Amino acid sequence: MINGVKQIKIVNGERLSMKLENMNLEKISLKNYNIPAKINGKINPEYSKAYYQNHKEHKIECSKKYHKIHKKHIQKQAKIYRQTHKEQIKEYSKNYRKTHKEQIKLKYIAHREQHKEYNKKYHQTHKEQDKEYYKTHKEKWGTKEYLRNHVLTSTKLNNGKKIICNKRHYPLDNACELCGKTNIRLVYHHWNNEYLEFGIWVCFKECHWLIEGLELPNYEQLKNKYLNLKQIIEKGIKIA
Repeated sequence: MINGVKQIKIVNGERLSMKLENMNLEKISLKNYNIPAKINGKINPEYSKAYYQNHKEHKIECSKKYHKIHKKHIQKQAKIYRQTHKEQIKEYSKNYRKTHKEQIKLKYIAHREQHKEYNKKYHQTHKEQDKEYYKTHKEKWGTKEYLRNHVLTSTKLNNGKKIICNKRHYPLDNACELCGKTNIRLVYHHWNNEYLEFGIWVCFKECHWLIEGLELPNYEQLKNKYLNLKQIIEKGIKIA
């Protein structure tokens, strides 16, 4: 201790820290030799980093034990916080999704197989909890907003029956994501049956049919044939 500031010592040329409570020397891996615990009365970030590196395993183990012993209390406090800060959490989440679109997409793509496997195993082992959850949230699931964002009906999938999934969120401005028109019926178009979360909200009468045509395997061939037929018809030539 020098001038009331805890110092990190050097023994045999290696970086060491000294605990005040038992004065035991412990090895840590940092290059700088003298790091004060405080600077101008504030905790030194470098010292905190060194301390964490030196006690990482112990701190992780203590954290696990604490969460195991106080699990119900932690869950209760977390629930209270979510209820009392609902608007702040919602606003933060909304802004975060806007500013971190690429990171979220890349992270999801990198872990989507693990998510699918985890969800499958979870629902297999928590059937009773799922039933209870459905009963308590039945009213929410019947709302227009929930159905629009989580229910997909397709003649090509599941024999035309409804599929519960996570679609991309409905546009906040109620506008077609392709042409930009507002106050018009929007439908959800997806292009990969394995990953229904990849899709786009487009107007039903124009953009949706346009996309369906663009994704035909022989689109270029049909397009060229159509343009040729237009010229033939305009010239008054009979179609063979």
